[in-house]
Amino acid sequence: MHAKDRFRASLQIRLSLNGRTSVRNGEIVSRDLSASVIPAIGDEWVTAAKTDPGQRTPSDRQVLALSGGLVDELEAAKIILIGAPMHNLTISAQLKAWIDQVVRRGRTVAFGPEGAKGLRECEAIRQK
Repeated sequence: MHAKDRFRASLQIRLSLNGRTSVRNGEIVSRDLSASVIPAIGDEWVTAAKTDPGQRTPSDRQVLALSGGLVDELEAAKIILIGAPMHNLTISAQLKAWIDQVVRRGRTVAFGPEGAKGLRECEAIRQK
């Protein structure tokens, strides 16, 4: 059994034992950030993200294509499990790039008088 298969089996057991949801009939999407290239956001990305969706140019849509796919994946998830090492007391550059790509005004976060508010209802599960 490969390491990824062992991880999936372990995850299924832990979720079942913790009274969460069973993922036996569901799909597990695994994203290995160390094996994929998720670019850091830049000025073009920020400009495109701030532009009203109806006013975006083809170039804006291309710049946001990866981000849109990652957000779609995030929104479709019933459970999100992030396993990440700490490097110099912070998260890895790859995880930071993923977070930057999925934090999208109007899709995953809204900004108001009290600051940022996530648009996805979720429950935090912490391993003890």
